[in-house]
Amino acid sequence: MAGPSRRAWVRGHWGAGGCCYNRTADPMSAISKRAFTMFPSTLNHDDRRAPGSLEWLEVLEELRALHLKKTNDYGSKASAFANVEASFLCGVEPWRRALCDASDCIVRMQQYAVGSKDVDTDNALIDLANWAIICLVQLRREQAKRD
Repeated sequence: MAGPSRRAWVRGHWGAGGCCYNRTADPMSAISKRAFTMFPSTLNHDDRRAPGSLEWLEVLEELRALHLKKTNDYGSKASAFANVEASFLCGVEPWRRALCDASDCIVRMQQYAVGSKDVDTDNALIDLANWAIICLVQLRREQAKRD
């Protein structure tokens, strides 16, 4: 993979913007604080300090940052998912296209599980999570049109 990993890119990009990854200076990173502010109904004071919560929130921030970057690269002013929705021109519903891309990520992880060292697991799992969300959004849109 050329260039920095996604995690390094997010840390470098958002770290330069004032986010704190130094947990010794701040036990709750700025990313986690932002996520707590964004999702107050789903988090309470204890949740943000539970083991694993900070890492989980940081992964959510990676997903968000990557989505915004990819939207600039592949989306349009009309739709953040223009590249996915273009599959409809070939007769493939956008949610099915997203599901196929998610399946590719699972295949990469299966290769890792059987011993391949050539798999970027962070990349595969972040892609899988994003494709699952895109699939969900597209499926909900399609279902809303039918209702």
